[in-house]
Amino acid sequence: MIRIRAACSPGEVRVVAERDGALLDFAIWRPGLPDGVGDIHRGRIAARMPAMAGSFVALDGAEGFLPDSEGGKDAPEGTILPVRIVRAAMGNKGPRLTAKVKDPVEAGSVGLVARGPNPIQRFAARWPDAEIWIDDAAIAAGL
Repeated sequence: MIRIRAACSPGEVRVVAERDGALLDFAIWRPGLPDGVGDIHRGRIAARMPAMAGSFVALDGAEGFLPDSEGGKDAPEGTILPVRIVRAAMGNKGPRLTAKVKDPVEAGSVGLVARGPNPIQRFAARWPDAEIWIDDAAIAAGL
């Protein structure tokens, strides 16, 4: 039996997935400071970097990197395209992006289109038959 357990404290939720006491995965979720993984944005190609095999993409208030292998190879500078964050920003580096976005995104200016799933939702999608235990009624109600 797989269980997803969420231990909540002010500002932070520690989430684990376990099977018979063995850890399968874990995450730390700060609802007030989302990491952006899974978020969909309209981004603008700010600079093509052939030597790095990718492009820097301007997002709303940040800049991410879109590798050519993730769909930005033929897009010239200035192109506005939908992108999804696949890895959170770390250190001085911006988030890693993909242009392989399944959902249609309406045209418009650069900015956030939709928030991605939180860790509890990601784990529940990965293990749909898992029991979910949450020790905070407000977090449970928000899901």
